[in-house]
Amino acid sequence: MTAVVVISVTLAGGLLFLGTNAGTGDDQVLLDFDSKTTAGTLVLVHSGGDAVDASDLQVILEGPSGTESFTVDAGNITGGDATLDPGEHIERSYGLTGDRLTLTVVYDESQVVVEDIIVVE
Repeated sequence: MTAVVVISVTLAGGLLFLGTNAGTGDDQVLLDFDSKTTAGTLVLVHSGGDAVDASDLQVILEGPSGTESFTVDAGNITGGDATLDPGEHIERSYGLTGDRLTLTVVYDESQVVVEDIIVVE
């Protein structure tokens, strides 16, 4: 399986662009996220691309005080169902402290990993 990942990051907006090209034909998935953190809350906005099953996304936050991870589910999505559609967002509280976090998103279906995205609060 071949995967191509494109990453674009801005520290001010915390933009995360995960473009995956896994497989061929209908297997191709494109995801575009904007991310931000405020007072212990992470928000990932699905700003474009394909709808995906929420359970196919793993989110990992690392900071000076430790690491937290979670699998996205309907309880984390504004649409309230098991599919993350463009325009919806994932919201999750976290207990890490510090002004810099590393955000890692894993698309489990193709095991594509986006690493070393620094989110500045």
